[in-house]
Amino acid sequence: MTYTQGPWTIDYAMNDYEGHYLNGAGRLVAITNTVENEVTDEDRANARLIASAPDLLECLQNLVDRGLIVNDNDHYEECITAIARATGAEVEA
Repeated sequence: MTYTQGPWTIDYAMNDYEGHYLNGAGRLVAITNTVENEVTDEDRANARLIASAPDLLECLQNLVDRGLIVNDNDHYEECITAIARATGAEVEA
């Protein structure tokens, strides 16, 4: 599974009624908006979280690949599951 490589950026609409446009590698990745038709603090937080996703995934993969999070660590399974969910790999039960 491939995704648009980061970094992703947030381009704000000209007003607070259109949402946030997330772009990566020169293409539109996502649009955040709200049902109430007004961008809220929660919408802004969601846009920041989505925009940071490629960096967070890369960081987590690097920690696991370099052995900094290993199988005897309490959070190893959480990390492996998060990577699998982000990459579309099958999550082991």
